[in-house]
Amino acid sequence: MEKLNVNKILVVDLYSGEYARKHIGHEDLNLIENPVDGNFYGYCPPWDGVAIGKLGAKKDAEYIDDITVVYVRKREGSNNWELFKNFNSTRFN
Repeated sequence: MEKLNVNKILVVDLYSGEYARKHIGHEDLNLIENPVDGNFYGYCPPWDGVAIGKLGAKKDAEYIDDITVVYVRKREGSNNWELFKNFNSTRFN
């Protein structure tokens, strides 16, 4: 079994904003495979302040590889969170 590097995990909260509750938002594209190249392209809101340096990237890097991205969402009618989807060995820009 592959050992998980806990320093390289990015948790993305899906569907928590007011806009996403009433409209189709960028979150809906996170889980759809791109038909052209077969990749998944995830959206993280800019206000989340994701800094790739905190994930281990060098100061001048434009991306970092081998990140585990975990998508979570609140259960409807509850304050509990559930794991929705995860992708291992991703590139994060």
